[in-house]
Amino acid sequence: VAPTADQTKRYNAVMTEPKPLPDPFTDTPTLHFGGHLWPVKGYWQRHADAWNKLAGMIEGRCVVGVVTDGESDSVETVRKALTERIELFEAPNTPEGENPTFANFQQTMPRGQNDVFLYAHGKGCRQRTLNSKAIDLWIEMMYAVLFNHSNIIAQMSDGYKMVGAMRMFGQDPHEPQFGWHYPGTFWALRAKYFPGTVVQPVYGGVEAWP
Repeated sequence: VAPTADQTKRYNAVMTEPKPLPDPFTDTPTLHFGGHLWPVKGYWQRHADAWNKLAGMIEGRCVVGVVTDGESDSVETVRKALTERIELFEAPNTPEGENPTFANFQQTMPRGQNDVFLYAHGKGCRQRTLNSKAIDLWIEMMYAVLFNHSNIIAQMSDGYKMVGAMRMFGQDPHEPQFGWHYPGTFWALRAKYFPGTVVQPVYGGVEAWP
């Protein structure tokens, strides 16, 4: 499907924005990770594997929020699949999706000048997406961003607050303030920008948050 005229206009507006002022790190950056997982029975192990690998590559905190309900595996089952480097907390699954776990990260993650926050959620765990090759490719591409730490650090040193994959332009369906969002919510954030903007209490709030 071709982009709409409005999407093209928004894309061009972003691409012609002046570059930000450099914002160098004052010490070696510390990378932290936060993940959101709804462990629907059957297809979340791929995320556990990726997060275990990521935890072995970074020195900062690694935390996963596990939301459970009648469709999911237990938090104890998830605990067994994850390295001890990864902290867990449990919350009920709600219509707001990722919002409650993301709010926890905003409040508890380090957010100094040299802290970088990597974020991902367990995409593709719903029954209708279990065997989708399009979703598989999407997840693979998004993880490629989170594992490219040198590029993340370089772009943030150049002044960019966030680094992510595949911006989606246009107000629908999440109505972000500036007309675009990172679909899938796999991105890296210069953690000092965590405070200030709260997640809106609607489904898709984390995607609209940037």
